[in-house]
Amino acid sequence: MTKIRIFGDSHSGALRKAAIERGDDFPEHEIFAVAVGKDMQSKFFSVDEKAQRISTKRIGKENSKVTLPLADDRPDDPDIHYFYNGPLTFTMIANAVTWGQYVPWDLKTNDSQIPLSEQAMEDWFEFNVKYPIAFAKAMRDMGMQLSVIEGPRPFKDTADGSQASLDLIMAVCNRFFTYTHARLDEAGIPVIRQPKSTLNEDGTTKIEFDHEDPNDKFHCNVTYGGLILDELLKTT
Repeated sequence: MTKIRIFGDSHSGALRKAAIERGDDFPEHEIFAVAVGKDMQSKFFSVDEKAQRISTKRIGKENSKVTLPLADDRPDDPDIHYFYNGPLTFTMIANAVTWGQYVPWDLKTNDSQIPLSEQAMEDWFEFNVKYPIAFAKAMRDMGMQLSVIEGPRPFKDTADGSQASLDLIMAVCNRFFTYTHARLDEAGIPVIRQPKSTLNEDGTTKIEFDHEDPNDKFHCNVTYGGLILDELLKTT
């Protein structure tokens, strides 16, 4: 019997809501959050090779640990599929730098902007994905069937109220995704990509999948979560 384990950052919320809506129509599963944001910029997990377990921090008030595989799971169980949305999340890249004040060197348009070299951009990307990718590799090395879920692209209103234009935000996003996909390919970790049906021609996520909270410019709604669940099931 297929069992699904979905974990990662706050983008897991839409998937959890979609799974609840489907009830018994969705396979036996667990969906939970682990370390996010700044927690992932340092080593947020530990590996117990002897016990064949990986422990990481759970987000939330209790700040307790999550141990994978879960208590009754074997790491090499062919019926268990693990899905991680961590490395391919643009939110932390979008929020960590004042884009518009800082720009990729080839997109500088005025003297007030601070240009970042290609190497500086890649160093920043690596700083944010180094440990999430190491975490994913540790799981794969332990025999778990793991795929990474690609996070959603920005919406057209993601840049509203910031110094950055939408074109700049999308340029940075595309470079980040290209870099991180290459790192995951090197590690041999498959990726569940954002469905093309959810994207506009300019690469932004369609507004119909925007979060129910009008102040949330990064997360998607339960409809989007359901489409991602469909993509996951295709790989099981």
